[in-house]
Amino acid sequence: MVCAVNVHTIPRILEYHGDMLADAVRVGAFRRALDAVIKPGDVVLDLGAGTGIMSALACRAGASRVYLIEEGPVMAFAEEVLSVNGFGARVVPVRGLSTGSQLPEPVDVIVSETIGVAGFDEGILGYVIDARRRFARPGQAAPRMIPAALSLWAAPVTAAVVHENCVGRWAEGLVDLDLGPLHQRVSNHLYIRRIDPSWLAAPGQELARADLLSVNQTLLHGRARYFFPRATTVHGFAVWFESELAPGIRLSNAPGPFASNANVGDHWSHGFLPVREPLTIAAGAELTLEMDVDDGMLWRWSGSVEPGARFDQCTASGMPPARAARRAG
Repeated sequence: MVCAVNVHTIPRILEYHGDMLADAVRVGAFRRALDAVIKPGDVVLDLGAGTGIMSALACRAGASRVYLIEEGPVMAFAEEVLSVNGFGARVVPVRGLSTGSQLPEPVDVIVSETIGVAGFDEGILGYVIDARRRFARPGQAAPRMIPAALSLWAAPVTAAVVHENCVGRWAEGLVDLDLGPLHQRVSNHLYIRRIDPSWLAAPGQELARADLLSVNQTLLHGRARYFFPRATTVHGFAVWFESELAPGIRLSNAPGPFASNANVGDHWSHGFLPVREPLTIAAGAELTLEMDVDDGMLWRWSGSVEPGARFDQCTASGMPPARAARRAG
């Protein structure tokens, strides 16, 4: 069956993937990880394969066969690229979501670059847990994973322009109407923005870490405390990821110098979780942040600033009412 794709989406798809392929830090880190993890003759699963670059690198690293799973229309481009580069005989395309796909044999290695700006926001945990359970060799350890581990980092930010664009203008009213309900909705979203390192009001902290070789649930919880030697205003939280692709091979999208000894890929933006009303922080004050993430689909961020300001927000509250009710049920 031929999938009908809006002609206007194709250039955007290729532009998006072109930015990823042009990120030499990202591609180089995955290449080194694949070379380090794959053994000659391994069967590899490329989960969420995109243009098939990981499948090609897996073949070059010695894989005897690679199963390429991709749901989107970019699958057709991946097949073309792999064929003209001589890998067509070793790569088996599987169209669809991995959770609804079957493979004719178990795999030795799973590679997945379903890593979003906040690490977990593309649902990597659910996909990996399912694939690791269903595609492992019977009676043997789980497949080797690339990445092996993924962590979520966060920092408070002073970013008035970003907050105004995402949240504040809805409170003021963009037209001569009361947009209060929409102001409530827009303050409960994870936004994709490029965070300037100068906006960070305190150093980033790791909130949660998932070992993809052993994680068995999609819900993550983290807590951090931030101290402010000077008075400032906090408009929300920047979120980003750090990953361990393989031993000694790390990759991150941390803003500027805040990466923890990790290579920083330049094609990613970052996540921004706003507070509905900016928080006024006194010199010497402490801010406590708690965050829950359920497979990247549901985000909750809450906390307090001494001596009393509190916030409690959730992406479920940003959904249209009927959809939010279904999610809650």
